[in-house]
This record gives sequence, C-alpha cells and structure tokens, in this order.
Amino acid sequence: MSKRAFSFQKVLTLTFLLSLVLLVSACRIMTREEAERIQQSKNAKASLSDAAPAYPASNPKLPVKTTHLTLEGKKSIVLTDARGFVLYYYVPDTLAKPACTGACLTAWPPLIANTDHVSFCHDKLPGEFALHRLAEGKQVTYNGHLLYTYINDRQPGQVTGNNLYQWFAVTTELK
Repeated sequence: MSKRAFSFQKVLTLTFLLSLVLLVSACRIMTREEAERIQQSKNAKASLSDAAPAYPASNPKLPVKTTHLTLEGKKSIVLTDARGFVLYYYVPDTLAKPACTGACLTAWPPLIANTDHVSFCHDKLPGEFALHRLAEGKQVTYNGHLLYTYINDRQPGQVTGNNLYQWFAVTTELK
C-alpha cells in the first residue's frame, strides 16, 4: 500500500471515529427508573368523569374538569382541561418566574383562558383557581401552580407526563 493510500485510509478512519463519538454523545440514554416511570404513566387507568365537550365558549365557566385515574398505584381525582386532557404542573415554576418558557411551551402547552371573565365557581374542587397574566396569555392556575397540558397525551384521560422531569398531574390534593 502506498503512503498516500495509507494516509487517506487513516483520515477516513479518524473521520469515522470522530463522527461516531459525536453521534453517541448526542444521544441520551434513558435510565431504568425513567423508562419504568414512562411505562407506568402509559399504563395508567383512566375513566372520564363526564363527557368532554369541545373547547369552551367565549365566556365559559371554568375550563377545567376532573377525571379519576390511578397514579403510581393510588386512585386520584385529576384535573383536566375542557376536552378531558390531563393538566400538569412543573415543580420549578413560580408565579413570579415561570421556569417553562420557549421550547418547553411547545411540549407543555399552557392552559390559557380566552377571556378576563372566567367564572371560577367549581363546587367539586377544594382548591383556588386564578388567572395569571403572561406573555402567552392569561394562564389558569390552581392553588398557585401554573397549569399545562402535555403534547404526548394523545387522547382524553391519557397521562404520559406524570412524574416526568419534575412534571406532575394536578390532583385535587395539590397544595
């Protein structure tokens, strides 16, 4: 083999190895606990408490309903949006400085009220609702927690984001 062919082969080998290292470092390997948590949330049993209508009218009562789910082996009453999709809160969020911003809002769309005149009269729920004004609109809060949905929940009552990177389904027990 000539020196030139040997040098070319060496460059190709180094390029391949460097590409492989970059590819492997770009991939994140899920821990067993994360995989089990995701599987548990996919297996959560759901039964909607009542039929979920389309989005609420322009002056709705509260755009929140409830559903009964089993979360981590415990039966819970979970809050949903008007369509029946589970609502979540993010532990690092505060009303003064929401932690879910930018691209996070694509995966976790906020529950936005379309009006200033939302009636927060909900006799089934023990907590307090309010509207919190953000750049994205008037986000609904429950007991001081900003409310979100999760893009991977594909149907009403499905809960795939619970206990995922500090995201939790909102239950009536949330303080």
